Parts: sequence; structure tokens; C-alpha cells
Amino acid sequence: MPLFDELLHLQRLDGLLRRKTPGTAQEVATRLGVSRRTLFRLFDELRSFGAEVAYCKKGKRYYYRTAGSAFSPPEVNK
Repeated sequence: MPLFDELLHLQRLDGLLRRKTPGTAQEVATRLGVSRRTLFRLFDELRSFGAEVAYCKKGKRYYYRTAGSAFSPPEVNK
């Protein structure tokens, strides 16, 4: 996948994760227009940036386990 396309997919996935948008892996992959395998590669890429991606079986959604995202620093409690 070309770098620019990958970055766009990562940004869209980041937005879905921050909004805790419901969806199974197949549903999220379809939303992004990628295969399930590519989706899991994108998750791995986000994790390599330090993002903690998790899945809630009850809510059937992926989300960031900690505040912030792969593209912004976590919020600091002052």
C-alpha cells in the first residue's frame, strides 16, 4: 500500500478508535475500504506508535485503552 494511502487509513482508523465507533473487525475494515488482514496490519502500526488498541466484546467495538491516540499525546492530569 502506498505510504500516503496508509497514512489516510491510519488517520481514519484513529478517528474511529477515538470515537469508540461500534464494529467488528470486518465492519471496521469495510468502513475503511481495506481487508481484515490490512486492518490488523494498521492496528499493528498504531501499536508501534505506542497506541494501546483494545476490543470490547460486549460493545463490539475497538477503542484506545488509554487517553490520547497514536497521533496526539495522552492527556495529562494536572
